[in-house]
Amino acid sequence: MNVPANGLYFVSYEILTNEYKRRFNRPNVDLIPAIIAGGLAGIFYWIGGMPADVLKSRLQSANAATFFGIELANAVFRQLAPDF
Repeated sequence: MNVPANGLYFVSYEILTNEYKRRFNRPNVDLIPAIIAGGLAGIFYWIGGMPADVLKSRLQSANAATFFGIELANAVFRQLAPDF
């Protein structure tokens, strides 16, 4: 489950640091932009990894008879979806 999230992290970090080097014509990334790029990449990591982690945690903590397969996903999304 962490593979897609890690992919988002590394790809977004590389895109952000390469864009910084391109825009400011720098051979390397300075400290503060590297910290900011790492923080933003961490946000992308959790955006990609959190939904799968929530499903996994709910499945592990649920009674075996409570949820099964797609029913788990439906129950989680019903609880997390905003009411209109």
